[in-house]
Amino acid sequence: MSNKMENADLFFNNILEEHKFLRFEHNRLKRSEFYSEELINILKGFLYSYVNYHKLSPLEIAKRYNNFLVKYSEDLTLFKKDNLYPFERGGLKGVDR
Repeated sequence: MSNKMENADLFFNNILEEHKFLRFEHNRLKRSEFYSEELINILKGFLYSYVNYHKLSPLEIAKRYNNFLVKYSEDLTLFKKDNLYPFERGGLKGVDR
């Protein structure tokens, strides 16, 4: 295993150790019939590169993920009411997810 992948694994495991909800979600994913260890390793490497580039901590990653879930849930609720995507309602300043 490369040093980068070892660091990616350590970072990923640190996130899961520190954040119960993310650990729960990851364990739920592992039980899915669509789970792929190969894909997870690719995503770990991507996440680790992204985190290093933007100098993010595990706490910041968890906050960003939680913010994504809140906004996505709001978007789904609004879509159910009006059948419009966020960009169709106007006011969308940029995609941050």
